Amino acid sequence: MAEATQDLVVMMTHGADHELSSVAFTIANGGMTAGLKVSVFLTSAAVDLVRKKAIDMTHVEPLEPLAALIQDFLRRGGQLWACTPCVKARGYGRTT
Repeated sequence: MAEATQDLVVMMTHGADHELSSVAFTIANGGMTAGLKVSVFLTSAAVDLVRKKAIDMTHVEPLEPLAALIQDFLRRGGQLWACTPCVKARGYGRTT
């Protein structure tokens, strides 16, 4: 019998101005290392992370820079989702 895949969803509400954004992606990457299928859901201020190069401004020592954490997450197959009402409330358009 095949082993079931375990999923982890990390929900983020803080943006580049808060260390929890780096902590969340550190946890997400750790979950992937442990063999979990990981998704990150951005809501509230966290949706600002993907706009206006906000990720380039955040580096919480001793963690890796936020941009590197996110790039690693995506490179390893992590899924990144954003709250549609939160995106629309900030006037962001859809990008592909």
